[in-house]
Amino acid sequence: MQFMARAVRTDRFKVALLSASRRSIKAPLSDHLFGRGCAFCSAANANPPSNNQASAQPQTPTPPPPPPPPPPSYASTDYSSSYQQTTVRRRPYNLEAKMRMKQYRREAMHRQQALEIEEEERNFQLDQSKLYQKGDPGTMQGIVKDIITVGYFMSLPDGREGFLPCMQLGCTGGIPLLTRLFKVGDEITVRQQKMYDGGKDKLFARKDSA
Repeated sequence: MQFMARAVRTDRFKVALLSASRRSIKAPLSDHLFGRGCAFCSAANANPPSNNQASAQPQTPTPPPPPPPPPPSYASTDYSSSYQQTTVRRRPYNLEAKMRMKQYRREAMHRQQALEIEEEERNFQLDQSKLYQKGDPGTMQGIVKDIITVGYFMSLPDGREGFLPCMQLGCTGGIPLLTRLFKVGDEITVRQQKMYDGGKDKLFARKDSA
């Protein structure tokens, strides 16, 4: 009798298990999502996750990186502090000392020029072969009227006045040198270029001059 009762209970269990499996197969998908008619969903609902598991699942969002700093503004930069902290010794601006230095350089240049002129006065020799000779075509005889540092003022036969620069004689000028070459009243063979603006005529004494 006990064996038969056990067999009957076993058959009832098999029938119940088979009907439960058929119901789970025929149940719609929404039943599975809400935990109805599915053994796995019911088991999951029966055993919810513990607090440790629930706290471990969500991840805290990482904060965004801070924005980059703005570029430095040169208008707002204070350079006075860095200038005052430097150890380089700067000479203060002295206008008087600067003017004295300019005057010293100017005097040194004048002395050098004077020495060169004195050296030329002692050694310069007039090359007559490069100058116009009396009787050359297109020339005339001019008379020295005045002597200045850079040439001769001359009176011409037609009554006009002209200027003969010292470079036509091949020298840099100077009254002592020009006085040694020609004196007031001497005649010089020159070629005339008339000036019609009221100035003095240009005079040329070298053959290769324009």
